[in-house]
Amino acid sequence: MFADRGISHAMVARVRDLGFEALMLTVYCPMVPNREYNARNGFTVPFSLSIRSAGPLRIDVDTNTHYDALTDGLLIVRYLFGLKGSALVDGAIGTGATRTTAEIEAYILSLMPGPTLTPNHAGTFR
Repeated sequence: MFADRGISHAMVARVRDLGFEALMLTVYCPMVPNREYNARNGFTVPFSLSIRSAGPLRIDVDTNTHYDALTDGLLIVRYLFGLKGSALVDGAIGTGATRTTAEIEAYILSLMPGPTLTPNHAGTFR
């Protein structure tokens, strides 16, 4: 909530005027919980990126037992640009890869975070 309540009221009115039926609010708490795994993995507030906080960056998309930016990384970038089928995999599969095109697409999809918007009964999102 802003100190000037008028700003908050205006924001809510704008959301309503745009036709939205719901408004989700989140609360930010700048306190670090006392969890051993956070300390062990280098998690801090405010967040600071480190090799330990990034976690393992080993994603073998084509399952050729190598983690390569020009194969695995390229497959992910192409997928994010919406390429599917042969446009996704042509020239980007590493030697000895065992996944099929469909399996690669399914694997990359499994890496994506879940949806944040869900359609309502009218087919619009909220």
